[in-house]
Amino acid sequence: MRCGNILAWCVVLCLSGCGGSGEDQQQTTRVEGTITLSGQPLAGGTIFLYPVQEGKHATGVIQDGKFTLSTYASQDGAIPGRHKVVVQVPEVTADGDVIPAAQRPPAEYASAETTPLIVEVTEEGEPLKIEITN
Repeated sequence: MRCGNILAWCVVLCLSGCGGSGEDQQQTTRVEGTITLSGQPLAGGTIFLYPVQEGKHATGVIQDGKFTLSTYASQDGAIPGRHKVVVQVPEVTADGDVIPAAQRPPAEYASAETTPLIVEVTEEGEPLKIEITN
């Protein structure tokens, strides 16, 4: 639980300096979703959506397999279009407990350059359902 709280604060801190002047901001649509690893909800971590085309990435904290994305402001969503999906789960919790490899996505999902996942964010803000196999 503490790991999720720490991740949430990291995202908040990152987003606090991410706002723009408003003139250069692209339209976003609210996006929520679920993420599973080998059929089970991913307990915690961080999800990033990097636009395949130009644009700012969106970020969300994963808690019990659910997330809400933020780009410029808290929970404002993501820019519509195709996105590479990056999922990062720490190897150790804030309490020092090791998270078993079976509960973490394979390393290829931790980078925009290597992730095999691409999702489409629609202007209607349809929920995302992301499934990863270990």
